[in-house]
Amino acid sequence: MKKVLIVALIILIFLFCMNAVSVRALHPDTPLFEEASFDSAVIFRIPQNAYVIPIEEPFTQDNTTWQKVQYGSYVGYADRLYLYEFDEDKSFSLRISRIKATSTKMGEDINIYSANSLGSAVVDSVKDGTRLQRVESTVDYGDFVEILYGGQRAFIQNVNATASLTYNEKTALIVGAAAVAVLTAMVFLINFILKSRKKKV
Repeated sequence: MKKVLIVALIILIFLFCMNAVSVRALHPDTPLFEEASFDSAVIFRIPQNAYVIPIEEPFTQDNTTWQKVQYGSYVGYADRLYLYEFDEDKSFSLRISRIKATSTKMGEDINIYSANSLGSAVVDSVKDGTRLQRVESTVDYGDFVEILYGGQRAFIQNVNATASLTYNEKTALIVGAAAVAVLTAMVFLINFILKSRKKKV
């Protein structure tokens, strides 16, 4: 029994260390259909080189090979010719940088989405200043930034992502600077009044 467990463990470690194969969209705006038919409604258009998750084995229908996939919260069918497999090392496939969530107005929560669309499922909401992990890639997600959140890929709007000061930090800085300016002006005014009185005396 112990030998079987050891062999199984070795196999799992070997599989984990092997290069992972990801499935990606081949073309810009790759259509994701509601059904396995070109006459079906397009429920989403996947960015070029974006990751998709195969759900079922490919199948051929009307001379077209279809693949059922999931992209974010969207599940549909893509022409297999519009997808490709990419070998990548699990350990070094992600390039991560640090960003912060930033609101556009006071007290606003920032939504995290499952795909680069406002119509996709909201994974969570975070506060201004929340530190996030940005996934660096060559994929153009339009008005969105890809992040790693809760161990999964997710998205946040560009306007809500910053590598510098957040809205609240900028507001605090402006308020602090204004307060310092007012105090400085008051001190200057008090000194001016005191000096004026001394001259009169």
